[in-house]
Amino acid sequence: MLRNVPIFRGLNAKCILEIVNRMTSIVALPGDLIVTKGHSNSGLYFISRGEVEVIVHDDEEEEEQEARKTARPKILLTEGDYFGEVSLLLNTPATATIEAVSFCDLFYISGHDFHLVKEASPDIEQTLRDARKELFDKAGDKETKKEKKMEEEEKQNAASSSSSIMSAKKSLRF
Repeated sequence: MLRNVPIFRGLNAKCILEIVNRMTSIVALPGDLIVTKGHSNSGLYFISRGEVEVIVHDDEEEEEQEARKTARPKILLTEGDYFGEVSLLLNTPATATIEAVSFCDLFYISGHDFHLVKEASPDIEQTLRDARKELFDKAGDKETKKEKKMEEEEKQNAASSSSSIMSAKKSLRF
């Protein structure tokens, strides 16, 4: 499984074995909060089986959404994906909440153990940063396309409504 994870693709067998020996197995049930935004999360999680949702929000936005009960676009991670790298790389509290959507088998490596492995293979950190940037760029592209599509539909609806009003006005004229 680890050889399929982008950040570990170039590692030799010895380094991968070192990572595997330091991992622990975690089982999460649907609805379990695996990581909570703002809490200490110094580790990296790998999804072996199942699906999790990444819930990203800021505090003001969270309050507004609770008040309006609006749904956010879902970011789902599945088999072969990983999370926890932002907090791990920046040494900060978790930047998002991660909730199990289905039964999940996860593998976890603590921040301490990750740093020990990183000393043996320093390029892991940069590869992790690059992979995360690519994922955020893709998510941003999807959101931008979605927003543009919604704007286009709104313009079409407005134009359609305007032409319907004009037709109605013309038919009322004698």
